Amino acid sequence: MEPVKIALAQHCLKLARSFGAFREQILRNVERTWNADFVVFPELFTTQLLSTFPNCSSFQATDTKRISGFTGEFVDLFSELAKSRGQYFVAGSHLVEDDGVFFNTCFVFAPDGGMFGGSPCDSPWPPNGVIAEGETNQETVVYGEVDVSEIYRNRERGAATTFNDRIRRQSLYSSEFSKLTPTMIKGPA
Repeated sequence: MEPVKIALAQHCLKLARSFGAFREQILRNVERTWNADFVVFPELFTTQLLSTFPNCSSFQATDTKRISGFTGEFVDLFSELAKSRGQYFVAGSHLVEDDGVFFNTCFVFAPDGGMFGGSPCDSPWPPNGVIAEGETNQETVVYGEVDVSEIYRNRERGAATTFNDRIRRQSLYSSEFSKLTPTMIKGPA
């Protein structure tokens, strides 16, 4: 099986006076990811949307939940990007409200624009991205290749800690995305 090409899109958190300004920044960053199968954004990069609110400089940590009001626009943006570019997007994470409770939720979008159910995220990424070349708060795209077959071999042997953790934390691993197989991602070998 061919390796899967992954682009890690590091996002620079800066003032965005509107969702439109946030969107334009995302589009500029995504322009550099054409040859990737998957485009991955960092966790909670949507906290930048707090800057769209008046008096945001006086916000407390509890005000972070306000970004959940952008969920519809966020989902529409990444669904549109995935479909127009024919790529998978792991759209970082975003706070989502469900019956008064807020969840740090990861959304994954397929090349047809469809979304695999959001799943909770509970561990932050390292501050300098997933690959050492990433720089904190700099708009960069770092590429890597992953042999999906090796991941599945490790998963079958239980080599991945999260695989052994699936029973204890079933709700965390019960998304539609977890049902993907290597063939669904890259097609027949």
